[in-house]
Amino acid sequence: REREREMAHQPHYVKETVAGHQLKIRFFDTDGCVGTAVWEASRALVRYLQAHERSALQGKRCLELGSGCGLAGIGAALLGAKSVTLSDVEDDAVLQNLAYNANYNTADHASNPDIGTVQVRALDWSWPQPLVRLAAQHAADASVAPIPTSADPAAQAADASLNSSSSAPMPPVAQTAAVAVAEFDVVLAADVVYVESQAELLYQTLVRVTRPGSVVFLCNEVRNQTATDMFRQLLKGPDVPFTVKQIKRSKYDAEFAYEEMHILKLVRRRV
Repeated sequence: REREREMAHQPHYVKETVAGHQLKIRFFDTDGCVGTAVWEASRALVRYLQAHERSALQGKRCLELGSGCGLAGIGAALLGAKSVTLSDVEDDAVLQNLAYNANYNTADHASNPDIGTVQVRALDWSWPQPLVRLAAQHAADASVAPIPTSADPAAQAADASLNSSSSAPMPPVAQTAAVAVAEFDVVLAADVVYVESQAELLYQTLVRVTRPGSVVFLCNEVRNQTATDMFRQLLKGPDVPFTVKQIKRSKYDAEFAYEEMHILKLVRRRV
């Protein structure tokens, strides 16, 4: 057992070729910590984006929810996103490894204008105002310009409360240059629907971090059918602010075109 525990804390690596660059993503086989593992849905998502959605990423501001080891988000930066914010819960082990992967895979491309910047941030879906907390973390990195006021009333309310909100805990990770955060053009999420209690929180977070015209790519391997059904149900109804498209399995990379894998494309409705 002691040997098994030692091996669990040894780093492992998975490689993916994205836009001609080889990503090398570090992960750990640590029991009970899903955030330090590389899940198949993240590989399926980055391969789908590379094959079919590069134009959707070009020059866009991107957020990855539940980044884990960051494969999909870092891949998006290599595919042309202007900036990528990798996010996960406030867990030092997860955020430190996420920052390591971001730095390892992007440091050599800092002067390449075709590859986006990457930041690491803590984001808990239970936060009532995730944009405010993300903005506070960005502002704490360096002296930055005030956050631009959004035309979206909900975002305006979040902006107005920024000065009165408590400061967000800072994960001890290396960061790139700070940018102001209002809302994101593209949101990515891979293998984040597996606990019933998180379905509503994920849906509400998607609403809060997007604006009219934003696109969400969500890839999930079904591990908990009840949680999957709950989340799918939240995407139905006349008041849902997204159009929802199930991507045909014929567009998946052949390695991941199996029944349990699903990719959704959500587009925030324009008012």
